[in-house]
Amino acid sequence: MNTLFEFLGNKKTLGVLLILFVIFNFSLTYFMPKDQALDLKFAYSVEEAYLLVGQLNHVQREFYCFGAWALDLPYMIIYGLFFGGILYRLWNKKRLAWLAFLASTADFFENLSILTILKDYPSHQAEMVTLASIFTTVKWIFVGTVLIAILVGLLIRFFHFSFIYAASKEARI
Repeated sequence: MNTLFEFLGNKKTLGVLLILFVIFNFSLTYFMPKDQALDLKFAYSVEEAYLLVGQLNHVQREFYCFGAWALDLPYMIIYGLFFGGILYRLWNKKRLAWLAFLASTADFFENLSILTILKDYPSHQAEMVTLASIFTTVKWIFVGTVLIAILVGLLIRFFHFSFIYAASKEARI
């Protein structure tokens, strides 16, 4: 398992994952309706979900499904690996890197739930929407935690580097 994290924390691997992350992120904006995408909401209700899905016509719902299957599924793997690699590189701790994979896992179950909702529309499934909302909320909590861990790691590295650099200049004088 160490070699996986070392591979993910490699600069070249992170560079490739960054490029893929950006490509998939931009591609998703074409297929996912920004205003109606349940993936982008936080703790939505059954009523909110069906109001948003109801604003989509059949073709838009099909596009949304295609985007979820063809783009969002690989995207969650890419961002899980990318952010897991960054966390491992910053902190050198596998436990923190797993946060990114937990976000991806929640995203996977969120997508399955949303795809079921879209396929069964106009039939209403309150339990499935509630489940999708829970997975979406959990995903965003993990994503927020990952971003905070990255920010804190970068700040620690910056101040640690600044301290070492300043101390080395003092030693030279």
